[in-house]
Amino acid sequence: MRKLFTERDQTPKILIVTEKLLTGFGAPILYCMYLDKPMRDHTLLQAISRVNRPFEDESEVKKSSGLVVDFIGIFDNLQKALAFDSDIIGSVIKNLNVLKERFESLIKTEANNYLQILNGRSNDKTIGNVIDTFKDRQK
Repeated sequence: MRKLFTERDQTPKILIVTEKLLTGFGAPILYCMYLDKPMRDHTLLQAISRVNRPFEDESEVKKSSGLVVDFIGIFDNLQKALAFDSDIIGSVIKNLNVLKERFESLIKTEANNYLQILNGRSNDKTIGNVIDTFKDRQK
């Protein structure tokens, strides 16, 4: 059912989810989400972003944003709902400077090896060559 829901011309047209489908579920066609239980922090952000994915298909059907219908009042107190626990935030970003330094080091030492693949060009064939290069585990 989950796979069929992502196709505009297939059924089901409505999908009722009670829990856990937010993570990893990509359905840009999703237009409306009804919230009927408390959500907060990253779960609420995921819910909002799932429904707000833009969508356009071959037949010119377009969706620039979605609609979230809040039956329980989450948005009445949105600031509280999005008040992330500082311990969680701290554990996520505590090593950010280490990652930035590592990234800068890798860019300085390794970037030229990969940029040579492009040979100063950018077209479909070059992009294909880049993809082929990264498919080869030895390279």
